[in-house]
Amino acid sequence: MASEERASAQQDDQPSFMSTLLPTTNLNGALFLLRIVGVVTAVLAFLMGFFYYTISVYTFVLVYLIRVWQRIGRPELSRAFLTRLLSEDAGHYLLYCLLITSIPDPISLVPLVLYAVLAVASTLLKACQASGSMQFLVPLATKVTSQSQSLFGSIASFEIVGLLMAAIRALLAMSLSKGFRVMALMQFNQLRYYSRRNPYPKAAWDQIRAFADRYTGGRVSQLLARYWPTRTA
Repeated sequence: MASEERASAQQDDQPSFMSTLLPTTNLNGALFLLRIVGVVTAVLAFLMGFFYYTISVYTFVLVYLIRVWQRIGRPELSRAFLTRLLSEDAGHYLLYCLLITSIPDPISLVPLVLYAVLAVASTLLKACQASGSMQFLVPLATKVTSQSQSLFGSIASFEIVGLLMAAIRALLAMSLSKGFRVMALMQFNQLRYYSRRNPYPKAAWDQIRAFADRYTGGRVSQLLARYWPTRTA
């Protein structure tokens, strides 16, 4: 009888699934819901076009505004704040979201969707483990989180693909506005290359450089060393 009472007390003390998933004391619940909206509307953007693309992009703008707030605090008009913003992955993707609002391109949403899927799966797994309920979600969430390394690699590849596709479009259209977009995406990829928390973009670019060196006798590395020197910590 006493053991049953202790088990019942432990169950009463255990947080519910929804209170763990959508806490009212911080913004993580809002991030979870926004990411789901962003993923769903991104899928609809591939199927139905511009309207859902716009909703998805601006949803992810909100996601990364919240992440920047969580990471570095309230925005300030100072050089120090700008430096912190450009050193954060959330800052990189906030700028990326603002950039891709101008020219609809559903492929541009793929990195955002993959990051959101990883974050949603991780949140669901933690909520299931903390509450002890909704266990049917655990295998799927575990499967997604176990593939995090390959997904990070895929995200890095899509960042590069987005730049290459934008460059091809700019060359074919001979458009000044598309040329500026390419330059902005180059800056975004440079920020990703030097990310302090995510080594995958650098690894992806290094693989491309090594492949190009194989057919150019190392000239690509020589050009990069001359015009794009390695940044030191």
